[in-house]
Amino acid sequence: LQKGIAQSRSPDPSWRRALLAALFGAGQTKELLPMMEQLVRDDPTQADDWDRLIALHLKAGNKDKARAYLELASRLGYLRTPDQKLQLINLTGQLGAPFEAGSLMQAWMEKGELAKSPENWKFLASLWVNARESKLALPALEQAVAKIPSKDLYLQLGQLHMDREEYGKAASAFAQAIAQGARTGPVLMMLGMARYQQADVDSALNAFREASQFGQQKKLAGEWVKYLESGKARDQAMAAAAQRRERDDGATLSSRLLGGSTVSLGESGDYSPRRNAGASGGDPLTPVGAERPGNYDGSIPPWTGGFQPS
Repeated sequence: LQKGIAQSRSPDPSWRRALLAALFGAGQTKELLPMMEQLVRDDPTQADDWDRLIALHLKAGNKDKARAYLELASRLGYLRTPDQKLQLINLTGQLGAPFEAGSLMQAWMEKGELAKSPENWKFLASLWVNARESKLALPALEQAVAKIPSKDLYLQLGQLHMDREEYGKAASAFAQAIAQGARTGPVLMMLGMARYQQADVDSALNAFREASQFGQQKKLAGEWVKYLESGKARDQAMAAAAQRRERDDGATLSSRLLGGSTVSLGESGDYSPRRNAGASGGDPLTPVGAERPGNYDGSIPPWTGGFQPS
């Protein structure tokens, strides 16, 4: 094949594909990559060529290049199987873009291109957690736990609600985790704190008393019991609960990997295109689809226009 191709001025692409298959079978991957990339550049219309090129980069440990070619194959419509789609999502998340990965996965699940299975809901939730998008992680976790209830999922759900100061929902999730077998000191402590924040002092007291039966939590739980029995706790808890406001943070997805721009997720979970107006157009998003105000805890600062020329 090599001799025949070398002697031809315009070798048929099928000859080159046959040569690549022979080299692949012989394990000569070093020679394969540049040839495979050239073939895809010359004729990008064959899905199998993209599959082989991606597999070669993965085998060589080139995750960044594999992800880039997966994205190109996706845009061209050549990712045909759920495994290929999940491969792109996984690599995108691994290479430091969990928000893009989560946006892509959620879009594909909504379109029916990926199954709404417990495993996929859990994976999606983990992407949103890594992206620090709790509003988007919560519904994914709720879908997963509705299909396969487990103490670990309820604990994750409870912790997310605690982080968002949604103490009633957090208490419910921790109670479900305990019912699933997570009756431990730390979980009882979390349940006690969630109930206290609801101004449900009696239920909080019961949780802290149970937690005090566990060695590592004995001292701290005992201090909580003493405080709650003092009579001051009830008024303070009720005052704090009265001042608390429900958190209202929007959810915005990216459709960059699908060839689009930013997508806004409405209350019903439907997707609608959202115009990206740039630095001066009054849009709440930056030109790349991030939120201008930064994130909730302040670890990502507000965007003010990027670097300015000196």
